[in-house]
Amino acid sequence: MGYMVRNYLPNQDKDSLLNVVREVWGEATVTRFLEQYDWYQTYNKQVAPFDHQDIIIDKDGEVAGYSRLINVYYKLGDKVVSAVHIADSVTHPNYRGCGVKLFRHIIQTQERLEIGVPVERTGVLWEKIAKRPVAVRSVVRHVLMIYPSGFLRQKGVPPFLGSMVDFFWQKKIRWTQKNRGILKGKKRNLSKRNVPPTEQEFTELMHAFTKNFYAIALRDYRYFCWRFFNSPNHYQYLWIREDGQLIGYCIYRECQMNGRTVLLVVDMVAIGDQKGVYQEILRVLVHYALEKQYTDIQMIETGCDVLAHVLKKAGSVRKVEKTNLLAYILSDQPYATEMYQNKKWYMSLADGDYEFVMYPYMGNKGE
Repeated sequence: MGYMVRNYLPNQDKDSLLNVVREVWGEATVTRFLEQYDWYQTYNKQVAPFDHQDIIIDKDGEVAGYSRLINVYYKLGDKVVSAVHIADSVTHPNYRGCGVKLFRHIIQTQERLEIGVPVERTGVLWEKIAKRPVAVRSVVRHVLMIYPSGFLRQKGVPPFLGSMVDFFWQKKIRWTQKNRGILKGKKRNLSKRNVPPTEQEFTELMHAFTKNFYAIALRDYRYFCWRFFNSPNHYQYLWIREDGQLIGYCIYRECQMNGRTVLLVVDMVAIGDQKGVYQEILRVLVHYALEKQYTDIQMIETGCDVLAHVLKKAGSVRKVEKTNLLAYILSDQPYATEMYQNKKWYMSLADGDYEFVMYPYMGNKGE
């Protein structure tokens, strides 16, 4: 019997899929996969009941390959299109070549946008199959050092020298952040409540925010609550309101990286006076990171120029990755090729599985 691409059947395929995950990524990843499994399974049932489902390559009744398809809608220019974030793609080592069949099956759906941030080798495969450019832009990390000694220690610098660097660096950081984002005369309120905003204020915020980009996932309220408030991860929240209107928020968590304790910004949105809102959020994050002794604050470059400018002025360093944000749509519509022409794409760690691929998964170990 040959290979067959079909929908993933949880009751039938789960054990076989776990074996593939174990063979490719190891036992630790199986633990992560299981902790997130039920949460992901609720998505298509409760949040976005689309026709597109997770798919597998079946080889004699066993899972040879798998791809998770997270259904969303995207704005492309003035159009709204059906889309999927491709996540957790994996093939068993004994059937490695079958991944080609998996991708061919995924990209043959007419008028559906496929988005992902795969490893470099897979990105090349994507482009060969699509026979069209697929790289939208490079993935970039922003790193704002708070305790440089954490980085210097990894390079063998003695602790006492690292402490001296910390002292002078933090004086600079405090001076840079002093009074930034605090605008006199503005009736602004900042809260850290562990509850979502109302559906109306979230919808109004995102409606205004999405206008700034050519391409962006149209994140509705159900997705937002599922992604953060039903997640097995533990997050913290900042909400900023002006005259009672939600004008910005930030969602973040603790993360362990290479022996360092990092403050990871997963999602940050602002409208109106974007610069002032982002500065205020960053001021709060820096103060918190200094207090908790996080070595650095990290986030990815979202595509928001205002946020990138604020981070640069604060002293963050850009780290360009070898991987790219990829996108493809099988269509004769103009947007099928226009989207590669230096268009303004928004990318957040809240989309797809980017957070879990790029940064260590913490489960409920957060603060």
